[in-house]
Amino acid sequence: MSDHKPINAAAAAVRPQENPPETPQRRRRLHPAWIVAAVAFLALVGAAGFRAAPGVLMVPLQQEFGWSTTVLSAAVSINLVLFGLTAPFAAALMERFGIRAVTATALVLIGAGSALTVLVNQSWQILLTWAC
Repeated sequence: MSDHKPINAAAAAVRPQENPPETPQRRRRLHPAWIVAAVAFLALVGAAGFRAAPGVLMVPLQQEFGWSTTVLSAAVSINLVLFGLTAPFAAALMERFGIRAVTATALVLIGAGSALTVLVNQSWQILLTWAC
């Protein structure tokens, strides 16, 4: 008789392998939606900061340029009125031209308004730049 035992196929399938093949470690990629959400968040925080800045800048601008509270308040009021008037049309603009185009245009306008604010030295200029 032979020393060999018959191999049971079912038992061989259940038996653990001596050296299981190593599975490569998958690097978790950051989903692109998270990047878009982060950029949108930063843009909104920047825009909100620019919208809130006039409250902090009122007294220094009055002291530096001698402008009245009326002029500075008018600039902020124009900004809020324009913001309120354009908000209902934002969805329609985004539907027609796309979210990227509308958002990019809005950010360029806010950026231009904030960048040009440092060059202001007349009261009409503050009305124009803060109205953006």
